[in-house]
Amino acid sequence: MHSDRGMQLAKCLKVLQAATDLAGPRNAWTQDGKIILLCPERKRVHATSMKEVNAARDAWNPNK
Repeated sequence: MHSDRGMQLAKCLKVLQAATDLAGPRNAWTQDGKIILLCPERKRVHATSMKEVNAARDAWNPNK
């Protein structure tokens, strides 16, 4: 059984992996407890959940 801290870490790693898959390894990183994605327009998007990563993906690829 996982502790609450372990569950938070697992969730953060899952969100970071999705962000890295979306933006690339040089365009996604963690900072101050948030995941930062660098958009194609060089704009930063802050994400703390899969919902926010999915919203960023939809904004970048409106035709999908």
